[in-house]
Parts: sequence; structure tokens; C-alpha cells
Amino acid sequence: MACRRGVRYCLLTYRNRRIEFGMRKGIIWAVLFLTEFLFAAETGMVAGFVREAESGEFLSYVSVYLADKSMGTATNKQGYYVLSRVPEGKHTLIVSMIGYREERLEIDVRADKRLRRDFYLKPQPLGMEPVEVTAERARFEHEVDVGVRHVELSELKQIPGFVEQDLFRSLHMLPGVVSVSDFTSALYIRGGTMDQNLVLLDGVTVYNPYHLLGFFSTFILESLKGAELYTGGYPARYGGAISSVLDVEMKAGNSERIAGYGEIGLLTSKLVVEGPLPWGAKGSWLVAGRRTYIDAITWTLDKIFNPDFSIYLPYHFYDLQAKVNWDASERSRFTVSGFFGDDVLSLKGAEEEGYEEEEGVTDLDFRWGNGTLGLRWRYLFTPQLFSVLGFNATRYRVDSKVVERNGEEYYYRLRSGIGELGLQWGLSWFTAPEHVLEFGLEGKVIETSSIQEETDTVFYDLRDTFWLAAAYVQDKWEPTPFWVIETGMRGEYFSKGDYWRVSPRLGIKRRITAAWAIKAGAGLYYQYLCVPLPRDEMMLKMPVQFVQQWMPADERYPPLHSTLATLGTEHLFGKDMSLSVEAYFKDIRNIREATWFGGEGITTDTGDISMGQGYSYGAEVFLKRGSAWLGYSYSVTKYRFEDSDWFYPVHDSRHNVNFSFALPLGKGWNFTTAWVFGSGFPFTAQIGWYQHVNEEGEIDWMPISGRRGEVRYPPYHRLDAGFTKHFKLFKRYDAEFYIQVLNVYARRNVLFYDYEIDENGVTQREAVPMLPVPIPSFGIRARL
Repeated sequence: MACRRGVRYCLLTYRNRRIEFGMRKGIIWAVLFLTEFLFAAETGMVAGFVREAESGEFLSYVSVYLADKSMGTATNKQGYYVLSRVPEGKHTLIVSMIGYREERLEIDVRADKRLRRDFYLKPQPLGMEPVEVTAERARFEHEVDVGVRHVELSELKQIPGFVEQDLFRSLHMLPGVVSVSDFTSALYIRGGTMDQNLVLLDGVTVYNPYHLLGFFSTFILESLKGAELYTGGYPARYGGAISSVLDVEMKAGNSERIAGYGEIGLLTSKLVVEGPLPWGAKGSWLVAGRRTYIDAITWTLDKIFNPDFSIYLPYHFYDLQAKVNWDASERSRFTVSGFFGDDVLSLKGAEEEGYEEEEGVTDLDFRWGNGTLGLRWRYLFTPQLFSVLGFNATRYRVDSKVVERNGEEYYYRLRSGIGELGLQWGLSWFTAPEHVLEFGLEGKVIETSSIQEETDTVFYDLRDTFWLAAAYVQDKWEPTPFWVIETGMRGEYFSKGDYWRVSPRLGIKRRITAAWAIKAGAGLYYQYLCVPLPRDEMMLKMPVQFVQQWMPADERYPPLHSTLATLGTEHLFGKDMSLSVEAYFKDIRNIREATWFGGEGITTDTGDISMGQGYSYGAEVFLKRGSAWLGYSYSVTKYRFEDSDWFYPVHDSRHNVNFSFALPLGKGWNFTTAWVFGSGFPFTAQIGWYQHVNEEGEIDWMPISGRRGEVRYPPYHRLDAGFTKHFKLFKRYDAEFYIQVLNVYARRNVLFYDYEIDENGVTQREAVPMLPVPIPSFGIRARL
């Protein structure tokens, strides 16, 4: 409506009203601030750590609340809790977690005072009723948990293993996680490839977490506290991967007494020893080791049976993990952790085909493996404010050497690797029971190398060094008991290519009832290092992960990035049953494919890299009750590169069902089983042949391939089972004998089809199976 009393009058009226509104707003804020100040002056705070009584291990997601349930919280990953704004007076503080005795403590809260109260929970004896509040309940009430799977060591031990229990193979039982064959433990998650996963061990990156060419993962299961798998929607403190984050944490070690664990299996043995620091220092230590004896077994069989051809395989792998924690004071803790592991294949004096023993000898020496080192200093400035400062070092390297001696010595050597040095600093501020702010800075220097040489000639020596800097802010806010909101922002700079990137993150949960909630999450993610996909489909299905060649983003090849949106719901049934349903859509850009991939690596100058894009969408259902898991996932994944149309990649599996449970049989016997089903994987079929004249003038039949990923293998399914028998070793130590069988009903799942053409020109196709027969394994393990 136009002003009819003059422009000057209208402007003066508008100014006066703005002044009046500003004064009213100022009065309102002043009242709110004064109310907050007066309220805070009449409240206090209680904070502390929650540990396991027998080992001193910090416990995550323990419920801590007042008896009248007026306020409560849960411990974080460090086992720390804060209850602020507790009304002045006497209260009963309750600490509870399933599997442990409930602890109650009378506290006297004084205005503007801070109480430090630590708790040591004792295991719940058998036969007593379980506590009412569990870690699952605490996470349900206080965490958004979009696309997150919390995996405990005790749960992984209930799943039959391939020779032994393995972390990665156990994760294959979760919805959204795909395994492309029985010969690899690589993780393909929500349409992503195995190099798009960020794997962390105590906060340090592990670039190639595989052994035995991919059969096993590198972590010693009994040395781990647990793991968190983020299949999407991970918070802003994580960066550098576009598909998933696997955050693995080692045990801190037993701070109360010296304890041990030993296991002798069919192909491996392992030993874990832990205890308190000596000389009265507060803290703990842990050392774990594992070694295979494939070399010793095959050497023995070779000597006993003396076959026509030698079956001796001089191969082994080993792992060594260690961790030391020192509590310098109640506020300060220093931690040093490390992991070192290698695969070794060494053939000394092998006869070269076509030579007599005295004429030609070949030595082969292949070594590949990881090494990590992490230093952490956690310091509590106040009960509401603590920081973690860390130094990280990690490397993965491959070193292969072939020496031939036939009068003169000739050798061929190929070396490649990736390593990084980094600093991290994070700050957590518990501003209120319902509000936690996190800030962080990160910087790392990364070096890649690839060297090929023969005798006196160096064919190439490629080394590259670049750096990454990042900063993030993250906020978790519970405005009401029914809402949890997580927002975050991560900024990154990558020096090679001069890339600046910003990644927003968002997660929301709304509890509809005390046991039912809906949740949603979205985010943008970037990745600056990747392994280009080999065009040869079989290279992804076979265990060849040790030849990974990491390639950084640069001016020609921008960083990978993905956009992910997730919508889900979860429901708690009773005290030990939960149901989670999630649907997602992921858009993937700037993925790379190696159009030629061989042992000499990838050189981007020769045009061997094809850029592409992809997308994935699907739904996942996960039902969990005690030790029983039931998962189902539906997914669709499609890729397209510069020189191809849209196609289904080898890890696209439409339907997947996973089921596992453990059943006590009495008298110390337990039964465990797992069943998996998956739709057939796509492959490129051979649809014909043509004749080709080679350099010698001979005629070769060459295959004609159909459309890429157009047809599929038959559905995959497999049943595994195992029995364990508990007993007392030497009438003193808790021990158990186990026997496990993979592929119980001998399902001949197809690995690939072998095509041949007979003398009549007719194509013959033969299916090559993965595990054609049941595979048994057995062993004994004991706690010392």
C-alpha cells in the first residue's frame, strides 16, 4: 500500500518502528541470556570415563542418566560422558550397558561445580536378568547413525570363517556390502569399488589391507576392540573416500593384569599378550602377532610324498600389531600404536624351464605389505572440552625381483608404493548435554613411486610428492528428546592440480515413539587418490590386490566425487532386537578405468586412462537379534566411460540375502552357521570368433565379445557351518576347539566361463567354479 502522507513521514515511521523492534528484540535476548545465566548458576556438572573392570578398556555407548530420567547421555568412542546443567542437590546416577552389572552412585551436585566420576563396570553373571538399557538403546536415542554398522568382536566370532575368522569376510554378511568372489575379501559397498573405501586402524590409513593376494584381511581379529562401518552419510571428520569408511580400533590392552590369547589353526597361528605398564605407571600395553605356515606345510608334504612335481610353496605372511597407553595424569593420555605386515614369496634356486640344473637357475623374490605408526595425545582442558593431537605415518610397498643366472646374471625388478606423513588435531566441546561441537585440522604429505629396472637399465623411475590440507566443523544437537541433528562442513585443499573443495554433511533423526525413529542424511564427498579399474573383468574377481597402483588427481584428472542421499527408519523390539531399513541414491563422477593394465603399471601419458561416471541406488534391510543377523539388499549400479555406453560393472548384484546365527547346544558345545545368496554378477560374453594371422604366419582364433556386462552368471549361494567345544586347558585356562566347513553342500558357484573352439569350429563353454568342494578347517584357541 502506497504511503499517502509523504515520503519523509514514511521513512521516519519505518525508522522508528525498526528501532522499536530492535529494542524489543534486545530485551528478549537480554531476558533469555539472564535466564540462562541464572539457570546455569543453579546447576552443576558431572563427567568422567566408563571402563571395563577386568581389563580397564574404555566402553563406548554406555548409558549414563539420572534415576528420575530427567536427563541422560551416552559415552562417546573414548568412553567419556558429560552431564551438564544438572540441578543442584542430591541425585542417583545410573550407568548401564547390556552384559555388565548396573552401577548406581549417589552424587551431590553443587551450583557451578564440576564433579569427576569414573566407573568400572563388571561383567553380568549368567543367570541374572539383563539390564534394561543397552548400547543399542543409547545409540538409538543419541546418534543419527545413517548408514552406520557398529560391529563388536564378540559378534564377528559367531560367523564361520575361511580358515579363520576374518574382519572383512565377516563384513560381507552386512547389507550393502558385496563380495565378487570367494577368492577375495575386498569390499564393494553401495556401488563403489574397493579403492573407494577409507580403512583406518586407530585413525591411521591402511592403503592395502589384504593378505594372500586378497584371501584375508590384515588385521588380527583378537587384537581389535571393534569397528564401525559407514556405508554412507559419514560425518565431516572423515574425508578422502567417496564410498565408505571402515574405522577399526585396537584394544587398549589390559590395565589390571597380564593376560593372553593364543590360537593354532590349519594355516595360521596367532598370539596376543596384554597387560599393565611396569614400574607403577598408569596405563597398558598390547602386542599381537600372526604368521602362516603354508611354506612349512607344503615343504613337509613334498618331502613325505615326493611327488613327480614339487608342491613346495615358499610363501608366508605375518602381522605384528602393538599399542601402548600411558595415563600421565587424570587429564592426559599418550598412545602409541603400530601395525606391520608383509607377504613373502621367495623361490631360491628354482630350475629354469629348458635348462639343466647346472645351466640355468632363477630366483624369485616378491614382497609386499603395510606399515603404520600412530601417536596420540588426548588432553582434557575441562570436563567439557578435550582435544586429540596425532601424528600418523603409513606406507604400502611392493618389491618384486627376478634373477636369472645362465653364465651371466640378469635381473628384473619392479618396485612401487605409496606413503604418507600427517598431523591431526581435533577439539570436542560438550556445550550442553544435548549439544556437542567438534573442530579439526589435518595435514599430510603423500608420496607415490613406481620404478622398473633390468640389470644395468632403469626403464622408468616415477616419484611424486604432494600434500593435502583439511579443516572441518561438526555439530550434534538434540533440541528435544525426540530430535538429533548432525551438521558438518569439511574444506580440503589438494596441492597437485590446485584443487579446493568444500563438502557439506547433514544427518537428521526424529524419534516417533520410544522405539521407532525415522532418519535421513546427505553429503558431498571427494577422493584425491584412486586405483583405476582394470578393464579386464577377471582381475577384479581374482586375488590380485597387491598390484594396486595409486594415482593422484592432477590437472587432467579431477578428483573423484560422489553425492549421496539416504532415507531410513529403525525400530527396537524388546531388549535385544532391532530392525533397520534404508534407501539410498549415489551419484559418482570422475571415476577412472585403465584401458590397458599390466605388471608394468599405469603411465597416464600414454592415454591409458578413461574417465567415467556412475550411479547406484537401492534399499537395505537389517534385522538383528542377539547373535543372529538377517540382511537383505536390493541395488542397481551402472557405469559409463568415455569410450563405452552405460553398463553394469562386475560388482553389480541385484538381490543379496545374508543370514547368520549362533546356537548353544549344551555341555560346552556351540553351533554357528551362515548362509549367503546373491543374484548373478554381470559379465561380457564371447559371442563368436574370427581368424587372425600372427607374426609367424599361423592362424589364431580370436574371440568376439558381446556388449559389456550384458549377461549374468547363475545366482550365487553358499552355506557355512561350524562347531566349537569349550573346555579347560590344563584344568586352568578357558579354551575351545573349533571345526568349520565352508560351502557345506558343495555349491559350484561360477567364477568365470572358459571358451574354446574345437576342430569343427564349434564354440565350447565350460564353467570354472570357485569352491567346488566343501573346505574344512579346524584349530584350538585359549585365553591365558
